[in-house]
Amino acid sequence: MKRLFPLSVFILLINISLVAGNGTQTDPFTVAQAITKTDGSSQTYWVKGYIVGEMSDFSNNKYFYELAPPFSGTSAYLIADNPNEINLTKCMPIQLGTERAALMNLDEFPQYWRKEVLTCGLLRDYFSMPGLKTLSSLEITSVQPLTNETLNWKFYENMDGNYVTASSTSIFAGGTYTGDSGIWKLYGATWGDSGNDNKWGKASARLRLSEASTGNPGYIQMEFDKPNGIGVVRLWAGYYSTDNGGALSLYISKNQGQTWENVVASQAIAKDWKEYEFTINQTGNVRLRIMKAETGSAGINVDNIRISDFLGFSDVLTPEKLNFSYKQVAGGVRLLLTESVNEVKIYTITGQLLESRNSAKGEYFQPLQKGAYMLKVNQQSCKLICK
Repeated sequence: MKRLFPLSVFILLINISLVAGNGTQTDPFTVAQAITKTDGSSQTYWVKGYIVGEMSDFSNNKYFYELAPPFSGTSAYLIADNPNEINLTKCMPIQLGTERAALMNLDEFPQYWRKEVLTCGLLRDYFSMPGLKTLSSLEITSVQPLTNETLNWKFYENMDGNYVTASSTSIFAGGTYTGDSGIWKLYGATWGDSGNDNKWGKASARLRLSEASTGNPGYIQMEFDKPNGIGVVRLWAGYYSTDNGGALSLYISKNQGQTWENVVASQAIAKDWKEYEFTINQTGNVRLRIMKAETGSAGINVDNIRISDFLGFSDVLTPEKLNFSYKQVAGGVRLLLTESVNEVKIYTITGQLLESRNSAKGEYFQPLQKGAYMLKVNQQSCKLICK
């Protein structure tokens, strides 16, 4: 993928630190604060955050949870300070209870996903992690009416379908996998259903090399088009058994697999089983290939692949309607944030993501070459012309 400019970070000119809450209704704790305050006492505290998913169980030293659809409708939310959070250590489970869960679980009430919530309860361990229990209050504070954001997350593949190998003697010769999403081609890869494979359900894909310890990097790829483009890709990955080292790359095809464009050059994969997120933001009918980024012999398991639709820029506003201000200057744009924001992103005019970060209050300069861009701060977007 060609970039319009070298990817750079924002240069912070003015840094104003966040003021810590004190756990009251008018000045609630952040989730990060509440996690450190868990003490098991009878004191109730107010906590504000975003509903990022649901927790269902902690069993055999493993957490079972979902941070994107499909949801199963459990009685515990996961909240975080960032609505895009996928790191469980930055999340807090809150106990809804039977009655509240019947009215607010994410399976039947998906409009609550990624919405801000203000809640009050006891800071106690819950699911073997800092949590909020015995709630006395829970209020969705996002602006009404609530948007059902799960409608943009209809693609899900758990690799628990049917696999037909291409060879009875070489497991890495590949084959064909058929799941709920459609048909996938495996090359230099196999269906990982053994006890040594990292996986969530029955199986995952295990990527290695086309000739076991040598050959070309293995991959899995969609043999069908996903309509409505690709916005964000989330997947779980980790090493096979005791293998070490490895990275993944992502490719897309917009011509039914005739050619493939590299959109994520290399993402190092940790040994531990964890979730990864990639912002692609491509329009049209798109196919995805997930591939090893190197020729090492270590196996990498991949499972629970979720893909959102193209994010788009439906709410492009004129400068006077924005909650932030900016000024186009020589070599880029200067952005003034009067309050901390959860998301600052810059795209090309065609939807290619160039920069993404969270930002505190302050003034920032972002270098940009000449051209047209889209600037998105939280849920507000505007068009930039750099001359």
